[in-house]
Amino acid sequence: MAVVFQGELIVAHIGDSRAYLMRSGVLMPLTDDHSFVAEQVKLGHMTEDEARRSRYRNVVTRAIGISATVQCDISTHALHDADRILV
Repeated sequence: MAVVFQGELIVAHIGDSRAYLMRSGVLMPLTDDHSFVAEQVKLGHMTEDEARRSRYRNVVTRAIGISATVQCDISTHALHDADRILV
């Protein structure tokens, strides 16, 4: 989910749905995948190349419906006039 409010972008994110900010021609990721391989890369247990080739690359660790509750990542980002958002 993405909401623009008073010049800020608020992003709420679960799973492997992604949000990006395009600023000055540069596309920047705003979310991190909630997946097994993304977590392994972040911990330093797997390289980006190993993650791309892993048979577990599509295993999502957080998603709506997996359990009764799920933790959502929420972030805010100051926006500039020419910014574009991709969700």
